[in-house]
Amino acid sequence: MSSGIKWEENSIPHGTSANNETQMERSKDPIKYVLSQSMDTLPGTVWNYNSGGVQILAAIIKNSTGLTVDNFADNFLFKPLGIKDYEWIRMQSDFSSFMEHYLGKKNKSKFPAAASGLRLTSRDLLKLGLLYLNNGRWNDKQIITENFATETFKSLIGRDINIPTKGYSYLFWTQVDTVNKKYYPLLIARGNGEQRIFINKEANLVVVITAGNYNKSNILNNGEMAMDKYILPSLR
Repeated sequence: MSSGIKWEENSIPHGTSANNETQMERSKDPIKYVLSQSMDTLPGTVWNYNSGGVQILAAIIKNSTGLTVDNFADNFLFKPLGIKDYEWIRMQSDFSSFMEHYLGKKNKSKFPAAASGLRLTSRDLLKLGLLYLNNGRWNDKQIITENFATETFKSLIGRDINIPTKGYSYLFWTQVDTVNKKYYPLLIARGNGEQRIFINKEANLVVVITAGNYNKSNILNNGEMAMDKYILPSLR
């Protein structure tokens, strides 16, 4: 989330014409739309949430492996974890223009929405949290490399220069919460609507929260509140 591309999707409501994520989803060529945006900051220096960057990652996976991101995840992540009941929403735009222009291949399938399209059950979200808690292992099998799993817990860039405890790492949010004078480093997967996976290695803790508060950013009684007010204080 530090590509430096000029991008706005946080302070502008989703579904409006000024929201870059909405425009990307409506674009006939989402990859071209993202890469055509102007640069705003030096890459790697300023954090700015950008769903377009995740769509670029999905295109890189497709280019490198020949598999769309949903098929890649199904083969190398979901099946090893026993995840069967899921849905991956696809964009309205046709991915064939990207395939023809960049890869010289014809493909008329719609491209999966990499940043927002995945729907999982709470139990399967828990599996993803446990996978990272256990350094990339599931049932004594290494699903993702131990180095990548452990590196993800490190804050690689700050989200706010005024709050050093808030960071970001490999599509996860990082932060340190203080509860009853104790510090709790958290790795958090955050999805629209208050979908959350909280991971704390020191307490051997994974918490999953699902809700339907979509496109609402001003909810006071949210997942973070539940963690700090109820769950973390209950630890002994």
